[in-house]
Amino acid sequence: MSVSPQAPTDDHRLAEAYHLRYRGEGTQLRSALFTAYVVGLFGIVYGVLASHYVFQTWPVARHRVQDHPLLCALAAVLLVAVVALLAGRAGRRRGPVVPEPGHLEFVSATDLPRALTLRDAWRSTCVVVAAGLLGLGIAVPGGLVMAGGSAWALLFGVLLALVGAPALLYAWLRGEAAGHAGGPSVAALLDSLPMSLLRTQSLMSDSVSSALVAGDTRRARAQAFNLRLRHTPLRIKPLGRWGTTIGADVAGLLRLGWVSLGWLIVQIAAVALASIAPVVHSRSPLVLPVVLVLAHLTTSGLTRGLQHHAGTAGEPSILGITWQAETVLHLAPVAVLQFVVALVTAVVTGVAAPLALAHAAAVMVALVAGQLLYVHKGPPPLALMGTGGGRGIGLLWVAHPTIAVAVVAVAGVLGPSEALLAALLLTSLAWSRTSSQFAPAHPR
Repeated sequence: MSVSPQAPTDDHRLAEAYHLRYRGEGTQLRSALFTAYVVGLFGIVYGVLASHYVFQTWPVARHRVQDHPLLCALAAVLLVAVVALLAGRAGRRRGPVVPEPGHLEFVSATDLPRALTLRDAWRSTCVVVAAGLLGLGIAVPGGLVMAGGSAWALLFGVLLALVGAPALLYAWLRGEAAGHAGGPSVAALLDSLPMSLLRTQSLMSDSVSSALVAGDTRRARAQAFNLRLRHTPLRIKPLGRWGTTIGADVAGLLRLGWVSLGWLIVQIAAVALASIAPVVHSRSPLVLPVVLVLAHLTTSGLTRGLQHHAGTAGEPSILGITWQAETVLHLAPVAVLQFVVALVTAVVTGVAAPLALAHAAAVMVALVAGQLLYVHKGPPPLALMGTGGGRGIGLLWVAHPTIAVAVVAVAGVLGPSEALLAALLLTSLAWSRTSSQFAPAHPR
């Protein structure tokens, strides 16, 4: 097989462009390799343990998989196909090939072949996605095997991951190159990506990352997702100061239409899953933290009134109520919903009434505390800002409300009463932070 004499020259020029841009700091591919290592290791170790716990706790699920292997295999294949279709649509907003802005200006803007300059960005995404899917393909059937299932499930999971990863990545790349594709091959798709599209997606990605490091998760979410408001004008009925405050929150959620409905459905499902009898009675810290973190994240989509209230701290209230009362009003409807869903689910699935009450109260208080920490966390301290390790610590600051909720869930392993005490302690800390946000400024 003959090798083009131009290829070594292009590679040499590419190496020089990389040296000019990165100067030994480490390229995107090197960072992706470490990310893939962490994702794969965590996915396999934690995933296998969690999967084994699920199949061991719910033998019915294990028996159904063993009794209908072909049907379960078909369901897994269909799931991968649906995810690939969704990835194709997501590629139009944010594709798999998104180099950082400096790379585009110093490397991709040269006369080198576009596919060559975008090669590492593409490979970085491939490595991370493949590691994640491979970890998932090992984790779920691995837990089934540990619970007494057939070893063929593990082999199928690995094969499905090895086949599904390229399919998902290709669909994602096709979505990014939609309207510009010059051929079906990966190289042709990379060559067809216009610089204007790459710059737009790169700057958006960089803006989202900067917002996360700065602790402004609301701006990051606004950058990452297009919120389509309903054009139907909504008029808030005057229901007194308290009722109008709640009515304004409901009107804001209704304007988002299907987005709010999606948040609500996942919220109810997460709280219900966290309150079923096997989870309440479990003494394993594998499932409840994950489910409660999901509930916390979805709660943030239903508390936009509280977020706006936090963003206007220090300004006088339009309706003339205290900040304490307004904070409670913004949280009360969601908190009542969480308590009712958790209590009903626990009782229906066989949890004793006193235990169900304690668990439902712990779930509600923990999620309330998480929202107070989330909306009033403010920017990270200046000592946490920077690049390298500082950037990671800044992201840790952004995630600390979520980590706090997970810690309360771990306390739930000791029992609902212990979880309720931990949630009350977290709420007191979160309320203290909220109070400091509304404290009047004192002149020096």
